[in-house]
Amino acid sequence: MCEEPVLHLPGAARHAALLYAQESLQQAARAARAEAAWERRAAKHLDGLALASLTLSVD
Repeated sequence: MCEEPVLHLPGAARHAALLYAQESLQQAARAARAEAAWERRAAKHLDGLALASLTLSVD
């Protein structure tokens, strides 16, 4: 893991490295939430298309 090298840094550098890692994790979490939201919207759209297809085939 990258924690060991960070622990050996001097105080300010260690703090900066940990803040950078925290920001990277937060960005990754935001990206994952955005992707999940996009997938939900896509699934709803596909469900709507499937329903429309069934409706057209019944008529």
